[in-house]
Amino acid sequence: MTGHPSEQGFADALPLLVRHGCRPLHVGAGEALRRKGHHYADMLVIAEGEVRVEQSPAGRTAPGLRKGALIGCAAFTSGQSSSETLVATCSTTALVIDDRVLGEIAQGDQATAAGFWKTLIEQRNKPAARAVERIEVLLCRSEAMLLEAKRLRYEVYCSELGRRSRNADHNNRTLSDHLDQSGHTFIAREGGQIVGTVRANFAQEGSLGAYNELYDGEPWRRFRDRAAICTKLAIRSSNRSSDAVLHLLAAALQYVVRNDASACFIDSLPRFTPLYAKLGFVQAGEPFMHHENGWSDRLVLDLARYRGSISDNDPLGGLRRALRSEQATAHQPPAG
Repeated sequence: MTGHPSEQGFADALPLLVRHGCRPLHVGAGEALRRKGHHYADMLVIAEGEVRVEQSPAGRTAPGLRKGALIGCAAFTSGQSSSETLVATCSTTALVIDDRVLGEIAQGDQATAAGFWKTLIEQRNKPAARAVERIEVLLCRSEAMLLEAKRLRYEVYCSELGRRSRNADHNNRTLSDHLDQSGHTFIAREGGQIVGTVRANFAQEGSLGAYNELYDGEPWRRFRDRAAICTKLAIRSSNRSSDAVLHLLAAALQYVVRNDASACFIDSLPRFTPLYAKLGFVQAGEPFMHHENGWSDRLVLDLARYRGSISDNDPLGGLRRALRSEQATAHQPPAG
């Protein structure tokens, strides 16, 4: 999880967190609070119970983490995936710290907030060992990271493919729209360079604008209250023969499944629809004329099917098997 969970440093902060409306997360013995390789947009503080870190297939475990332990601080700020799986050893309750809670704490009692932030910064800066990944997927957690995604979109959509978009900023060479405000944007890096990006949005988190009409049909009406959409997929031309698109799709689908979406919608150029079909996407309506991309297919993935076919611990391997993959990786979409 990019940074070892802290010891019991946040026990004194529990009343503050409760006061600011932290959502409790209740898990039973043997249930996971964090899974290795998953991305999270929040941190946890243990309020009751105990969790352990699964460190290896051989079953070695670290000491249990109890009341006040902070989990996921460095990953929350860096956007990296969890480097460990945490499992409750007994009935356990954790408090969920997200951007809303942090904002409220910052606006509250200054002395209390200062102490909280001091402890948070100390935990974030603790060194952590982490396996080096050839392709690393990050969840954008800063404006600087999101700017990287916007610039790659422009490079692929506007410069390479020559698409005209009213959302393009030609002076700054970025491509953005209103869905970035509520979106969860992923970027893939290889050799320190951004090579791909994709964005997920949830219907329950805000208006999806024109996409409500774009996907309107029986599947959308059935799933819309718990629907997710994936848009702004872009892969740099020099990396389309790599696994970058698989890493991005694995991270995004894993994320929307864990955040309780029931279906994921995407639009695709017809020549790339067979690739998505191998993942389980099906037609969600008649083809339509996209204002930037031309004729496109509306596709939907029933996430109950995805949950059953892709392992929590090996989503990338599951995608490779679904794609049977040499032919698919040779014809990856440059953009969604």
